[in-house]
Amino acid sequence: MKSSLAELDHSNVVDVDLGSAEFKANAHRYMAEWAQRRPFYVLGKGPPQVVVGRYADVHRVFSDIDTFKSEMPRGPGWEQFNKIMFAQFVTQMDGEQHARVRRLLMPAFSSRRIEQLQDSITRIVDGMLDFIEANGPEFDGMQDYGAHLVVDALLDAMVNMDQRRKAIFVAFHDVIPGTTYVKPGESWSPELRRAFDRTMEEVRAIIEERRVSPRSDFISDLVNARDQGDKLSDSELFDQIFGICGASLSATSRAAGGALYLLYTHQRGSTRQRSARRSRATPALGQLTSICHVLYQV
Repeated sequence: MKSSLAELDHSNVVDVDLGSAEFKANAHRYMAEWAQRRPFYVLGKGPPQVVVGRYADVHRVFSDIDTFKSEMPRGPGWEQFNKIMFAQFVTQMDGEQHARVRRLLMPAFSSRRIEQLQDSITRIVDGMLDFIEANGPEFDGMQDYGAHLVVDALLDAMVNMDQRRKAIFVAFHDVIPGTTYVKPGESWSPELRRAFDRTMEEVRAIIEERRVSPRSDFISDLVNARDQGDKLSDSELFDQIFGICGASLSATSRAAGGALYLLYTHQRGSTRQRSARRSRATPALGQLTSICHVLYQV
């Protein structure tokens, strides 16, 4: 849904820089406030943005697919929103295209496949918690937990990447936030472009490896996905694997750190979590499962 600046209700514009350090440091407070107010506009660099915080309004945005499209516009002015360049992830599709790709992806995220990962995830979480205990009592929720949980669960447990390959994906994950600061009409920085190209090369190599020697993992499931004679095209297969293994790392790992912050600033939830300390891998398995649910409920 597009509007010109002249058509906007300027009395409903909030002066906030969504990419600033101040906003990031106080994001939870902003979100709590915005959950109580009607949608509003933010005028920064690039197209006007609408911030939607109330549950009913968010539900409408995700339900009214005729008015609110998931497919991202391309071209000048939209560079800061184009986190994965020319790739198109399933969450950026609409209508029949979204339904078809989602259907072909589902076997790779089945309950059976997630259950197979439990031992690996338990090992990963136990290792992180042992490190935190050995270096405690204080620890950094992002550096010691959030930055590792999703990265290791996804790249190690799900894809079984070696350290060289994992380093390439983590490097891409680290520079993706830089896309937020690309001005309309500007190109990505050379650093972003190099990280993207290296990750793209590795995704192509992984796909070819699984075609030659299939494994019992979710990438092989995607490569071999079939439904009534239909399958993912080469570009669709690349885009989904690139989106999951590359771009998804950034948001989900930061969300894990943010979840810890909120948990330990709300003592009732913190007490319940400490009482469940013996079941150490359960929160991680739930986190991984929730990632899969997000992919298929949007």
